[in-house]
Amino acid sequence: MKKNLLDLLICPRCLPQEFPLHEVTREVSRNDIVEGVLRCGHCSAQYSIREGIAFLEPYPSSHEYRSNNRYETPQVV
Repeated sequence: MKKNLLDLLICPRCLPQEFPLHEVTREVSRNDIVEGVLRCGHCSAQYSIREGIAFLEPYPSSHEYRSNNRYETPQVV
């Protein structure tokens, strides 16, 4: 994941409010985060970064995701 993308990322669980994610890196290669975690300072959610890919699933289990999908609220749409 490119470090310069960090300024653009917000917590998907906090939508429609926009709270930034903060990095906790374990492995960095030049300007790329290879391994680490993105954390929300508001709700304390954590999203992993593995092999350079950030996994920003707000609710990993499909049942919980369907019942709490904040992307589908009228405010966001």
